[in-house]
Amino acid sequence: MRTKKIVKIILYLVLVLAFVFASGYFLLSKMKKNKDKSVDSYFTVKRGDLPIGVFLSGTINAKKKHKLSLEANIKTTLTWIVPETSSVKAGDIVAKFETDDLDQKIEELELSLQNLLKEKEIALEEIRIQKSVNEAQIKIAKDNLSEAQEAFLKYRKLEGPKQQDTQTVKVEEAEKLLEEAKKNYEDALATFKETVFMSEDEKKKELDKLNSLEKKVQTEQINYNNAILDRKILERFTYPNTLSQLLNKVEQEKLNLEKTIVTANSQLLQKENQLAKIEAQIKKVQYDLEKHKSYRPMMELVSPVDGVVIYSDPDRRWGPQEIKVGMEIRPRDIIVTIPEMSALVADFDLPEQYRAKVKVGDKVIIQPDSIPGLKIEGILSSIAPTPINQILWDRNSPKIFPSKIEFNENHNKLVSGMSVKVEIITDILKDILFIPIEAVFDEGGKFFVYLKTDSSPEVREIKIGSSNEFYVEIKNGLKEGDVVCLFRPYQN
Repeated sequence: MRTKKIVKIILYLVLVLAFVFASGYFLLSKMKKNKDKSVDSYFTVKRGDLPIGVFLSGTINAKKKHKLSLEANIKTTLTWIVPETSSVKAGDIVAKFETDDLDQKIEELELSLQNLLKEKEIALEEIRIQKSVNEAQIKIAKDNLSEAQEAFLKYRKLEGPKQQDTQTVKVEEAEKLLEEAKKNYEDALATFKETVFMSEDEKKKELDKLNSLEKKVQTEQINYNNAILDRKILERFTYPNTLSQLLNKVEQEKLNLEKTIVTANSQLLQKENQLAKIEAQIKKVQYDLEKHKSYRPMMELVSPVDGVVIYSDPDRRWGPQEIKVGMEIRPRDIIVTIPEMSALVADFDLPEQYRAKVKVGDKVIIQPDSIPGLKIEGILSSIAPTPINQILWDRNSPKIFPSKIEFNENHNKLVSGMSVKVEIITDILKDILFIPIEAVFDEGGKFFVYLKTDSSPEVREIKIGSSNEFYVEIKNGLKEGDVVCLFRPYQN
């Protein structure tokens, strides 16, 4: 029973001490809060110059970046890469690609080239043989034509006239024999008529002789007629037909010569076309071979300058690509970026609504997020001539103008990739009154402040002008030296 009483007393003392401690902490906090408010919750109206500008966010970038990609026009695999953010020297290897497929392709092309060169040698030999065969065939055709022409000319100028002369001689001889036979018959007939025969036998004998001479005349007449006929046949049929046959033979041999030449040229052309195809294939294979051989040194990426390795392309609008060993690499894929830190710029996206407010050459204040209090001056050096969608694949996303800022001087604390706040100074209001924006309140379309007095704060209506992110111009209602509250005094 006594133990329970002691426990109750101890618990009561603990509760009292806890209450005292909490009350003391609350009073101290309130005193500190009131002290802080008295220092940080008021602002004395100042007169001076107020810069007016546009506040945006940007990123520090190297003015010149060496973006290393696979220059070879092939697909391959990344087999090794230096760790990201590693410092490298000019000439250091920063990435390697798989080369087995490329080496195999080079071997295949070399073998194809050797086979094609052998085919070319065979094609050249076939052309040489074809030319020899063509020359022989054309020579035979030309000889046949010459023989036909000679036969034609020989018959027309020699054999034909000779046949005609021979036939004329035969006619003349037949005519002469006919005349002789007629004369002999007529003389014998006259003698028979004048002769007185002594006997019938003698008369019969002379009569038989006369009949024989008459038959001779008939025979010679037939021979003469046949000679005339043969001459007519020669002149009208045999000579023209033979001459025509020989002339046709000449024309046939001319056509045969032309046909032989055409056939020879066609066969030679086929051989030459085959050679041309082989030579074209050789050129293509040689080109492919040299191209793939030129890819071999490209299978290693070498740093062109001293710097720090950044994976992928930091300027890629849809985000850097993930780079890892074993991934498939396509031509022109940026694997590594090495910025030159000696010359830096700030990149930012200018919203479309601010485009008319700023211009190239405007003064800019840059404040790195990671270095509080550091302010660096620069100028707006470039604004894209045309806007693009902030989200490239979304046509409804806001329009922006990619822009750049150049620093008046380099700062050794800046590195590529830093996030910065950008203030573009578009105007400077000279010799004006201004107060912090948080001191201005509005109600019913009117602006007012709480003016600090010796007693309670006084509500004072004001007229405001231009403003920047922190301060606003006071055109009427306050004077230099007035003190305004940065809070609503009557609000808890």
